[in-house]
Amino acid sequence: MEATIVATNKRKGLYAFFCDGDYGYFELLGGEDINVEDVLVGDFSSLGSTTVKILDSKEIIDIFIEDFCSFEFAIERISKD
Repeated sequence: MEATIVATNKRKGLYAFFCDGDYGYFELLGGEDINVEDVLVGDFSSLGSTTVKILDSKEIIDIFIEDFCSFEFAIERISKD
């Protein structure tokens, strides 16, 4: 599956994504920094820890998918302090 990053809060390590018609957000656990419009390849079908690859750089990163939700809720969740 491919997921596109739609928003970031790099200070908190949280990222909102769009994948197969759904939005969600995850925490970056380890690996290279991610930017808006980066495409990630991996299993975005369930909540929890997973390993994905950044399409352009081929970097492998560890993430924790927190939730699948609306775009607005994802932005709210990654923006909260």
